[in-house]
Amino acid sequence: MLKKLLIIVSMLCSALCSLQIQAEESPATWTLEPLVFTLDQNIANDYYLPEAGFREVLQSNLQRRLATSNRLVDMPTADTLKIEVRVNYLRRFPGDLTPFPSSTVTSPNIFFGIRLLRNDEVWKSYRSKEMVAQDATFFGRASIESLTRDAGHLLAVSNTIIKTFNELIPDANIATEPGEEEVKTIVDHYMALKQQVPHYEFQRYIPEEVTDQYLASITSSDRKVRLTTYGKLTRDWMNEPRVYNKIHEQLLQSYATATSKDDIKEIREAMNALASSGMDVYLPFFKEIQTSTADPAIVKQVDDSLKILTRRTRQNAVVHNAKTMHADFDWKTNQNINILKLPETGVRVALLKQIYREKQWDDNLLQAIADELENSAFANAYRSGVNHDVHAWMCIVLGAAENKTHQDLLQRMSEEATSDKVRKHAKENLKKLRKIKV
Repeated sequence: MLKKLLIIVSMLCSALCSLQIQAEESPATWTLEPLVFTLDQNIANDYYLPEAGFREVLQSNLQRRLATSNRLVDMPTADTLKIEVRVNYLRRFPGDLTPFPSSTVTSPNIFFGIRLLRNDEVWKSYRSKEMVAQDATFFGRASIESLTRDAGHLLAVSNTIIKTFNELIPDANIATEPGEEEVKTIVDHYMALKQQVPHYEFQRYIPEEVTDQYLASITSSDRKVRLTTYGKLTRDWMNEPRVYNKIHEQLLQSYATATSKDDIKEIREAMNALASSGMDVYLPFFKEIQTSTADPAIVKQVDDSLKILTRRTRQNAVVHNAKTMHADFDWKTNQNINILKLPETGVRVALLKQIYREKQWDDNLLQAIADELENSAFANAYRSGVNHDVHAWMCIVLGAAENKTHQDLLQRMSEEATSDKVRKHAKENLKKLRKIKV
């Protein structure tokens, strides 16, 4: 019995000694080394913050959060713990492995590693498996705005790193969920850096004669022609600065002194047309109107114009992305194919209706429509259900084009598509194709 007791006491002493050594080994000061960060994505999309900016925001966030321990120092000593963090980040988009990805970010895939060094030798380390970083919530609410959601993903990665750090150093006690002030700091930092980079690399691909037609119309002496053109610009997808610079110039000359009902109406239409550019360079101009003494209807119009500007900024990064365009396709086909990659159902349905009305039976465009239909109409009920109007109109377009190349696809759609509506339209348009004699 005494022998057993001595063994237990010995074991307890060993455990206490081990804990004491571990406590002694817990470093009194830390320093965070420059983050090693790589960002990849499966599609070309320049709307979001690029790698250098993302690294800067994450580095600053980790620095501030570690500093809450009062152990982070600028001037390390020989015994100061060096913290090395490596992150591989894959920004994901729904459907980014298909020909028709969405432009809205979803949960990223990440891999990260942490090394803790004392006297330049590894003391502790951790390497994660590849994982999906779930959407971060902002105090119980998930963000639906694309840029804020992207910043939220960065926050989720930071939370995961901090949680792992606490496990490596149990007495670190760093909060794994940042406070409201820190969340605001992250988002503000992200947005500030985003304003410094273009949303997409501008490349002139729309023919000059098309641009010249717009310029002639917005400078016409006929008010009806100008109003029609402003409305058309809000629906069309123009990216030529010459057009929008001219509208901006005209607005600068007229908005402050306009008093007649017709002038005010035209200025409001012109403001929306300018906003449809999606170009941030005009943001200060809208803010100027907002604080001006212009007619109240013009000042009030700023809210709607800013909504258009924000939406188009994101959309234009997809629609006008020349990196995804094919050299052998004409400009309109390239643009239409990019529009079909947008997540907004209404925008895609409107385009398909336009293709149908105008009989735009370009073979490359029809093939792109067929590819998207095949890739998504057989998906799970939720994913295909939210797009059933798009898929139905794709069937209508393929049938109206009278191209028997897509007859087999419509046959499959009529039998296997998830949505009843899609099967119905596929069956109707399949009959049209079968009647065509080769």
